[in-house]
Amino acid sequence: MNSYYTLKLLTQELRSKLLNARFIESTTPLRQTWSGIFSADKLIIQLQFNTTADRISLFFRSIKNEDSEIRKRKNRLTFFDDLNGVKLIDIALAEKDRLLFFTFENGDVLRFVLFGPVANLLHLNREGKVLDAFRRTDLDQLGIQDELSGVKTELSRPNSAESDATNRNGSEGAKKTKKTGNSAVERGVNVKNWILAENPKLSRPLLNRLLSKDAPLWILRPDIVEEHAARELAREMTQFIEETPEPRVLQNGICSLVPSSWISHEPVFDCESANEMIRKAFLSIPGKDSFLAQKQSQIQKVEGLIRKREDSLKQLSDEKKTLSRAEKNERFGHLLLAHSHLRIPSGQVYLELENLFKAPEEAPMIRIPVNPTRSIPQNAQEYYEKSEKGRRSIQALQVRRKQLNESIELLNFARTELRSVSDRRSFDKWLQKYGKQVQTITPSLPYREIEVQGWKIWIGKHSKGNEQMLS
Repeated sequence: MNSYYTLKLLTQELRSKLLNARFIESTTPLRQTWSGIFSADKLIIQLQFNTTADRISLFFRSIKNEDSEIRKRKNRLTFFDDLNGVKLIDIALAEKDRLLFFTFENGDVLRFVLFGPVANLLHLNREGKVLDAFRRTDLDQLGIQDELSGVKTELSRPNSAESDATNRNGSEGAKKTKKTGNSAVERGVNVKNWILAENPKLSRPLLNRLLSKDAPLWILRPDIVEEHAARELAREMTQFIEETPEPRVLQNGICSLVPSSWISHEPVFDCESANEMIRKAFLSIPGKDSFLAQKQSQIQKVEGLIRKREDSLKQLSDEKKTLSRAEKNERFGHLLLAHSHLRIPSGQVYLELENLFKAPEEAPMIRIPVNPTRSIPQNAQEYYEKSEKGRRSIQALQVRRKQLNESIELLNFARTELRSVSDRRSFDKWLQKYGKQVQTITPSLPYREIEVQGWKIWIGKHSKGNEQMLS
C-alpha cells in the first residue's frame, strides 16, 4: 500500500483532484488515523492517512456533504488549524523515498512520512521548521532536523543511506545465499536480492509473492535464477510499472502494478486507479478492531476446540477391549464360585481350575489370580465388582464419545459458516447463533489415560486436573 511506485502513481491522481483545493479541516476519526477535508470546485474530498505500522496507507474519496462528514461531533480533536481555508498549490513526492509534500500558498508544508514505525504527518513553515505533528511523539526520534530546505527536501530514514546499503548488500547477499543450495526458497532469496540490488524501490511484499514456490513467474522466466536475468527482469518490471501499470489487490492486501500473467492464480481485485487499489487493500487487511480480525480470532478458537475434541476422542478407551475385560472378570467370578468348595493354599496367588466355560480354541485348564488372604467366594465377588465397573465405564465411554462427536460436528459446521462471513452484520449473526454454543461446549477431560498390564492409569494434565481427579 505504501510502496514507492504506488505512491508515485497516487501522487499524479492527487494532483488532478486536489491542486488549488482549499484545506477545510482535519480530525482523527480512528486511532492513528488522520482525516483531512479539502474543498475544490464544489467538490468535497476527504483524504485519509493511516499511520499504523502494518497498515500505512493514504487514499481519498469524495463526500456529498461537508457538514455531515466533519461536523457531526461537536467535541472533536482537530489538527493544523492554521491551514484552514488555505489553498493547496503543489503536491510532490521525494525522488528517492516515500515522503509526500503538500505545499500551500502561504508557504507552509504538510509532509507525509509513509514508512516504518515513524509514519507521521508533519506541519512545517516556510523556513522548514516543524510546527506540529499528527503523532506528537519526540520529533528527534523521527530523524527530523530543526531546519529543512523546502518541498524538494529528501529526508532519509533514521538509518541513513539505506538505499545505498541495499544496493551494496543485495548482490553480496545473493552471492552468500547462492552457495547454500538450490531449493526453491533459497533460489527465491537469490533472485529477490538481485532484483532489489537493481532497483531497491520495488515492493518487497509483492516480490515475495511473485517469487513464491508455485508462482507462474518461474515458468514464464526460468532464466531468472541467473543474476543477469534477474536484473533484466527488475528493469523490465520498473519500465512496465512506470509506463503501463495494472493496479490490482492480491490476497492479504498486497498491491500489485505488474502484469497479471506474473501473478499466481489467486483471488484478485482489479482496480481502475492507484487510489482505489490502496483503499481496497487497506480494507482487506484486518486491523485489531475490525470484524476481519475478530473473525480470524474466532476461526482460530474454533479450530483449537476441534483439535482438543479430536485429541480427547483418541484418548477414550476402546469399548471392545473394555467389554472383553468385563466378560473375562465375570467368567473368573463364575469359575471361582463353581469351585467354592476348594481352599486357597497359603501364600498361593493363583488357582489353576478346570475351564468349565471354555471356547473350543481355549485350554482345558485356566489360571486365575487370587488374593490368598480372602476366601474363594470373596475373590469371586471382587471379580464381579470389576466386571460391573467395566460395564458401567462402557456406558460412560459411549456417552462421552457421543458428546465429543456432536461437539466436533457442531464446531465444523460453525467453522464452515464463519469462513463464508464477509461483513460485520453476518459476523454478528454468527456470534448470536454459535457464540454461546462454542463457549459452553463440553470441556475435555482433565486427564489422559494409559493402560499398564491391564490397569487403567489416569495422568492429570495440570494441577487443576489433578484436583478434579481426586475430588
